[in-house]
Amino acid sequence: MSQDPSPVDEIALLRSRYIAGLIGPVMVAIGASLLFNHGLLEEIAAEVARDKAGTFLTGLLLLCAGLAIVQLHETLQGWPAIVTVIGWLTVLSGLARILFPFELAGIAPQLITGPAPMIGAAACLAVGGYLSVKAYL
Repeated sequence: MSQDPSPVDEIALLRSRYIAGLIGPVMVAIGASLLFNHGLLEEIAAEVARDKAGTFLTGLLLLCAGLAIVQLHETLQGWPAIVTVIGWLTVLSGLARILFPFELAGIAPQLITGPAPMIGAAACLAVGGYLSVKAYL
């Protein structure tokens, strides 16, 4: 005899799928952009290093987006836990950019050297693809 999921569980899963449907395709686009624009990463990093106000403003946007995710999504079980973790990482990233815009803008050029961009691209494609599948299929 199987138990049907409770209405609360169904709502939580729908919320997870909805948020995953927003995050997943964005992560795939970021990963693809890193791969396709690999040659431009040095130029982009130099722009970021010069634009401390942009670093601060993206921090505000990331903080708001991350807080929206963690306010609506607190599941730490199964695949939806990925959504919660991404929400908290987004909060931390936003706070770091707000609190340390000069320091973070200054290290941007170092972040694009070596294998880091390709590892980041692969991670974005993998996690984003997984979330997209969970959301849309």
